[in-house]
Amino acid sequence: MKQMIGKRVLLDPEDPTITESGIILEPTQKNWEEKRPEYGTVVYVGNKVEEESIKPGVRVHFNKMGGKKLEIEGKMYVLLREDDINGVFE
Repeated sequence: MKQMIGKRVLLDPEDPTITESGIILEPTQKNWEEKRPEYGTVVYVGNKVEEESIKPGVRVHFNKMGGKKLEIEGKMYVLLREDDINGVFE
């Protein structure tokens, strides 16, 4: 993917399959739906995103049920609207 269009943001989500004690669970569709990620790292930003602090490489918190999961070359990403991002952590 070379460019995002509109007010969309592509995130690399933090893995929801690692427990607080560090146990790695087998990633499955069920795990994804039960423990959706809430944090991720911005990969691409659309050309109409207005918030300047949303840029590639920053960690963000987003609405747990916001966005859509998207698989690109075997890796899971989250595609969401700028409005679904609650905070930016640089």
